[in-house]
Amino acid sequence: MKDLAKAEQVASEIGYFYYNMETGTEHEKVVKATEAIKFLEIEDIEYDDGIVTISLQRPGLIIGKKGENIDALLEYLKRSVPMEYGGSVPLKIEKIKIVETKEITGLFDFAVLDRYGFDHDFDDSCYVGEYRNN
Repeated sequence: MKDLAKAEQVASEIGYFYYNMETGTEHEKVVKATEAIKFLEIEDIEYDDGIVTISLQRPGLIIGKKGENIDALLEYLKRSVPMEYGGSVPLKIEKIKIVETKEITGLFDFAVLDRYGFDHDFDDSCYVGEYRNN
């Protein structure tokens, strides 16, 4: 069963994890951590009986080289999420599960353009197109 309050608590701690990884003034650390988290494109965080599930579009960034980042995040969460909201029982975190989500908007765009008569061609890295009236 999903526990929204615990998932929010974990999400907040993930933010602090990225904040603590940054250097600079407090404001600079907030800005850098916010950008890093936005770049992950996290779509959902769930907590269920010791397992944190993070659904995102860029899992490699949160996992890191050889799993170093995800291991550090797990250890951080085990230490830094000491209490449930309004309680005195430690919130156990045993595992982080990563779920990659994919958007297929690029494929959808081509299908729509083809359907409505838009000739498209790629020239280097720029998009060149011409509308055709059928």
